Amino acid sequence: THILPLNVHQINKYWPGQDITLLGYEELGKLDNLPDNVSVEIVGNQVDFGKSWSNAIIPYFRNALEDYFVVIMDDAILMNQVDTKRMDRLEKKIQSGEAQKAVIGGGLPLELTTRLPDGLLAFNEGIDYRCTLHPSIWAKEYFLKYLKPNMTPWDFEVRNNHIAMYDGAQIITD
Repeated sequence: THILPLNVHQINKYWPGQDITLLGYEELGKLDNLPDNVSVEIVGNQVDFGKSWSNAIIPYFRNALEDYFVVIMDDAILMNQVDTKRMDRLEKKIQSGEAQKAVIGGGLPLELTTRLPDGLLAFNEGIDYRCTLHPSIWAKEYFLKYLKPNMTPWDFEVRNNHIAMYDGAQIITD
């Protein structure tokens, strides 16, 4: 909770107009003076964190009304202005079903990409860490496909590493 107010401030500064949901444990209830565009969803107790990370968030994402969303972990702080035109291009690919994930601003090696006709980059299917929790736009069903019980965030990335290879999903960036 000590870093989330900074994250919210930075997102509102560099990517204004977003609806932000802070998803986490009981300590989130202690945050006050949050901007109007921020909602808080408490999914469990911090003492249960470990293997319960995925157990706590699975119901939230299963019940999410949105077909896609941006996931940003608390240790990723936005430091520069977001190019909304680039984000719109990525979002449209997710909306249309042409891509299942769009990695935002790096996180995976770009030398393992193919340029698409529209100029976006598609990561090769054999790339490591297709399930990286680096800031990304995720299609809900693709995220839930890999969000299994009893996982930590690290388990999500590592245990899904080889499972997600050659899964037919298109993962893109700009």
